[in-house]
Amino acid sequence: MNAKRLSIFPLLLLCATQLFALGKFKFEKEVHDFGIVTEGDVAPYEFVFKNIGDEPIIMTNVRASCGCTTPFWTKEPIMPGQEGTIKVQYNSKGRMGVFNKSITITSNAEPATKVLYIKGTVEKPVDLSLYTPEQLKNSPSISLEKTEHFFGEVQQHSDYSYKFKYTNNGNSPLKIESVSSACNCVTFTTDKSEVKKGGSAILTITYKPRVAGEITDFAYIHSNDLKEPKKGLVLKAKVLQSLSNQSIMNQGQKTGF
Repeated sequence: MNAKRLSIFPLLLLCATQLFALGKFKFEKEVHDFGIVTEGDVAPYEFVFKNIGDEPIIMTNVRASCGCTTPFWTKEPIMPGQEGTIKVQYNSKGRMGVFNKSITITSNAEPATKVLYIKGTVEKPVDLSLYTPEQLKNSPSISLEKTEHFFGEVQQHSDYSYKFKYTNNGNSPLKIESVSSACNCVTFTTDKSEVKKGGSAILTITYKPRVAGEITDFAYIHSNDLKEPKKGLVLKAKVLQSLSNQSIMNQGQKTGF
C-alpha cells in the first residue's frame, strides 16, 4: 500500500509542475492615450508584449468593446522570451468627444483574460474658412521650443513643474488663454500676459500625476493663434506610489528648457 502511494507521488508532482508552468504577458504599456484625434481619422497603435512565462502563449481571441476599434494580433504561439503584438485602430468618423475603450484578450496565459485600454478626444478640424485671408495673415503664431518632457521618477499626487519656452512667429500679439488636460492634472502660469511679434516667453506647467505606473498624459495650450488654436504637450513620468529616496523626488522637480 505504501509502495503504491510512493509511485503516485511523482505523478502528482509532475501534474502540479505542469499546472503552474504557464505563459505570462508583460506589456510595455497597458493604456494608450491618443490625445487629440481629428474627427474622421483612423488612429493606430501597437501594444507590444513579451512572454515572461514558461510555456507558449496562444491568443484565441482579442475583442474590442465597440465596433469603432479593430484589433489585429499575433496568431502563432509566442514562445517564452519572445515578443508579440496587438494592433488596434480607432475609427473616429462621426464620434466626437472623449472616448475610453477596452480590448479584451483571451488566451492560455495566466491570467486567461487580460484587458488593455485606449483613450483620447475626438475634435473637429480647424475650419479656416471662418476667417478672411487678411485675418489669417495677421494672426499670431505659437511655436514651442519643445513639446514633450519626461519628469523621471515622481511621486503620485505630488506637484512637479517644467518650463516650456514659446515664441510668437505671427504678426499680432499672442495670448495663452488656458491649458487643459483630460486627466485634470495640469495647471499653468506664464511670465507674460501677451507676447509681441518675434518675442518669447515662459510657460510653466505644473503636473500632478494621479495614476501610478509608466504614464503619458497630454496637455493642450489654447491661444489666439487662428491657424493652430490648440497646441499639444506630451508629459511623461514613471509615477511611484511612494518615494523612499528624497533625492530622487527632488531630481524629478528640476525645471529647465
